[in-house]
Amino acid sequence: QLFQHQTIAELAQAAGSGAIVEAEQGEVSGPVPLTPIQAWFTARELSQPGHFNQSMLLETRSDISCDAFEQALQALLTHHDALRIRIEEVSGHWQQEITAQNVDDLHMEVDLSGLSAAEQDDNMERLATAMQSNFDLSEGPLLRAALFRLGADRADRIVLAIHHIAVDWVSWAVLLEDLERGYNAAAAGESIKLPRKTSSFKAWSAALTEYANSDALAEEANYWRNKPWQISAANSNLADSRHSAANSNPTFACGTSRPARR
Repeated sequence: QLFQHQTIAELAQAAGSGAIVEAEQGEVSGPVPLTPIQAWFTARELSQPGHFNQSMLLETRSDISCDAFEQALQALLTHHDALRIRIEEVSGHWQQEITAQNVDDLHMEVDLSGLSAAEQDDNMERLATAMQSNFDLSEGPLLRAALFRLGADRADRIVLAIHHIAVDWVSWAVLLEDLERGYNAAAAGESIKLPRKTSSFKAWSAALTEYANSDALAEEANYWRNKPWQISAANSNLADSRHSAANSNPTFACGTSRPARR
């Protein structure tokens, strides 16, 4: 439709109307079906499934209050239900649920102010690696944070790590914005008020599962399966090389992302 109707006015006329969806604003919990990408993850049977995460390294612009930072992290966990995912294998089947919030401390504070800059960097890298290496998918939490105090000559650093089953790169912008908003409110002694929730991960996953099992999708699948697909030699070789690389280096496939500086 974007190609057929190339102005806002034309799109407005072509757009239909639907019911307004009122997203649940409270804490969502309970069993959740696996999304396709989560099913892919569990099917890989990785030797270290807890070491499949993404991380961020942030440089602070002012002295960070530990209490306000913890309050902001707790608000993040409450507001974003996917951060409370628990997943485990039961009788050969993977099951997932979103739990009620029950984590007391989401971050640790590490004082490195007495060390040289090089020693500080080495210690931050070592501790950040340890943070990311042993997420417990069945017990949680899937969010961890560390606040590194580096002294008067260097700005403090924050490392955030979240298991990839609960976050992707698109999500980080939303999470960091909410974290900053929550921290500023808590530091000012105000109650934390984050933006209204959109549809929950639980609702999305259920709708995706329903659609995957629908007659409409089955008809579409038959249409595409009956197409006379031809794979060129170049694409076939590329697919084979990607498959070989993924299987020859499982550590890379499930490793942590390099912390990025905001």
